[in-house]
Amino acid sequence: MKNLITLLNVFFLLFIVSFLSAQDSDAVSWIFIEKGTPIFVRSHIDLSAKNLKKDQQICLYVSNPLSTENGDIIPSGTPAYFKISKIRKPKMAGEAGYMEVVPQYLKLSNGTYISMEATPFVVVGQDKTEEAFLVGDAVGASSTIFYTSQADYEKNLARASNNLGTQLSPSGTNLNNVGQAVEILAPLAGLLVKGGHAIIPKGQVLQIFVEKDTPIEVGF
Repeated sequence: MKNLITLLNVFFLLFIVSFLSAQDSDAVSWIFIEKGTPIFVRSHIDLSAKNLKKDQQICLYVSNPLSTENGDIIPSGTPAYFKISKIRKPKMAGEAGYMEVVPQYLKLSNGTYISMEATPFVVVGQDKTEEAFLVGDAVGASSTIFYTSQADYEKNLARASNNLGTQLSPSGTNLNNVGQAVEILAPLAGLLVKGGHAIIPKGQVLQIFVEKDTPIEVGF
């Protein structure tokens, strides 16, 4: 009987050891990512201000994994979310579109959020202001094209507003008046020139930073 009790005790101890070993093998590991750790993200499509608005969220993706010798902590392809803090559509007279974006967070596959920070990224479209202020001076079949300053443009615009009606009236139309009208109308036509939309092009890489020390659960 005594031997049976001893044998049962041995089996019980073996069971406890096996159970604890299994628990250890399933134990959760944690890694702390320090504040200021740089993360590189990439745009996978063109992100144009034409289709965006203020406070809208956009998504880029981690391009370079953050890894240890045991595996990836933040794998490539992890979504990185940004918010559009400022946006301006292109204007007539050639003024370019403008957009500012700020990082918000990464979202890992296990649902963990990592807050990110960086100086706002400023994106400016193509400025066509000079093209908008282009003035044509036509006399007969010849024409001269030159650029004016914005101050000159405003003077020309005021002059056009004052004189346009009389210069284009049937009673006042002659070759000289037509030439003058072309010169004055050119700045008005220039108002139809729009600047370019602000675009984050496909493949653009941005560097952002971990906002605070963050514990991450890992499976290795």
